[in-house]
Amino acid sequence: MCFVRWLLGKTGEKGSGLSNRGRGEADRAENAKMDPTHSLVLPHSRDTPTPSKRRISSPTRTGRRPVDLSEVDPQSLAYVPLPRAPLRWEETQAGRRAATAQEAKDHFEVRDADWQIASVETIPMLERPDTAFRKLAPTDFGLMMIDDLGKAEGLGRIGAAVLCYDRTGELVAKKGLRHDIYRFSVHPLSRCMIAMSRECVIHAYDGHMKPILETSLKRAPEILALRRRLGIPEDQLKNHIRCVAISQNTDQYLFTAVDEAWCVDIRGNGLWGAKLPLKEGWTQVAAPSGRAAVNAEVDRSLALMGLSLPIGPEDVKQRYRELTKQWHPDLNPEDPHAHEKMRALNAAAEVLTGIDTSAIPEYTGATFVREIDRTEFSAGGLTFTISMRMQGGELQASDWVYAAGFAAGSDAAYLASYSGRVVLVDENGYGMRAYDIGSVPRRIVDTGSYLYLLTDTRLYVLRDDVLHALVDTGDGGDLVVAQTGFGLLEKKRLRWFSEDGQYLGSVISRDPIRRVYSRKDGMVIETRQRRAVVSGAPAWWA
Repeated sequence: MCFVRWLLGKTGEKGSGLSNRGRGEADRAENAKMDPTHSLVLPHSRDTPTPSKRRISSPTRTGRRPVDLSEVDPQSLAYVPLPRAPLRWEETQAGRRAATAQEAKDHFEVRDADWQIASVETIPMLERPDTAFRKLAPTDFGLMMIDDLGKAEGLGRIGAAVLCYDRTGELVAKKGLRHDIYRFSVHPLSRCMIAMSRECVIHAYDGHMKPILETSLKRAPEILALRRRLGIPEDQLKNHIRCVAISQNTDQYLFTAVDEAWCVDIRGNGLWGAKLPLKEGWTQVAAPSGRAAVNAEVDRSLALMGLSLPIGPEDVKQRYRELTKQWHPDLNPEDPHAHEKMRALNAAAEVLTGIDTSAIPEYTGATFVREIDRTEFSAGGLTFTISMRMQGGELQASDWVYAAGFAAGSDAAYLASYSGRVVLVDENGYGMRAYDIGSVPRRIVDTGSYLYLLTDTRLYVLRDDVLHALVDTGDGGDLVVAQTGFGLLEKKRLRWFSEDGQYLGSVISRDPIRRVYSRKDGMVIETRQRRAVVSGAPAWWA
């Protein structure tokens, strides 16, 4: 397996400078407000989740320039070999039966441990877990439960909803959201959640579900460049953005699209970009043509204004008016760069208004091939070779990033590809090491002490790049990580382990488990109708 290291420059450049067009536009814009989907509220600190009321410009403001995206020699990355995770269809029938044959004799049952079911009670109707909250997101401070489809009861017409519990299981926040949740993640050591809607708008919230970030990725220069290069329609963009993540101290976030990952700070400065290598066996045989090679000045103007081809004069005029409302010096008297921004905006608008897009040839992407079979035979003293090759575009050859997350205690980040390569890059985007597990992780959790890589069939537990444990996850369980250990939550079973992966015991339920948490009198397991307290189980929090 070939691994690629990236030399990723940390440019962190702010906007290329945009600014001033006539007084007439200012007159029309002087009463306009900044686009509410481009704003950010800064929290006071990691330990004080209540955000301040100060709003600053969007982290993905159109005016900033993207950082460089580079690939380098794969041999420069440290390599950590790991046993290959079997694919879902490769599991044995016996293994699947063992994972699902967990029928409890009573409502709850302890297995493989000397824990006790201290009590079982019927949950009052008003306290019963709402099954709409079907996704769990444990953090160092408690538990978030997410209704990503907007089906929660009693919240009216919503796009999604979130419940936030503290370590004792007490509800600290319940909020219906106006937007849906298409992608989301939490940092295991942070109070915050980041999510992306189907409209590709990023939202971040603190532990009390107060918004701290809202910004659209559709206008991000990195996404605009990717769409132009690969010909991705806007209505399909959400399918190409696979991951969003927020750093532990919430001052950075990252997003991935196809095989690229980008990190941006909260003030909108691009920090680094990383591109994964092609899937093994694929090579490029033809370069892209057409729109990928348009005039550099046109390309810069498109990026500055947040536009992509094809465009017409009305598109340029409408976008110019939108940006004038945001950047005009009369509306931004405290911005020392306002005049520069408007000058650049004027120049970009003139370039794009004067081009004839019909004269630009249709874009055709690069061509890639993969050899799938090679046969040699001899006849008449000659040797013949027959090669069968698969041909495709860049989207097919790319090794998409399917999981990503920040490391603990730093701004390093993990990027995991569809083929099962997991790469750690440092806070400047430089590749540090690579793991190969043969199957894409569904979750990556770094606690500072241990690294957990969860696939559909296996959990890897590593410390200092040494594999400590392999845990089979035949039932596709979710990972619940606490300070003192971790659990694998399956449909009707919670298996609990020490930090280093030693199995400690299980709780089996007759009905599907809806919520788990820890409090002083024991571990709590809830189904839709019943709550069990398990005494003797390890405390989750030190």
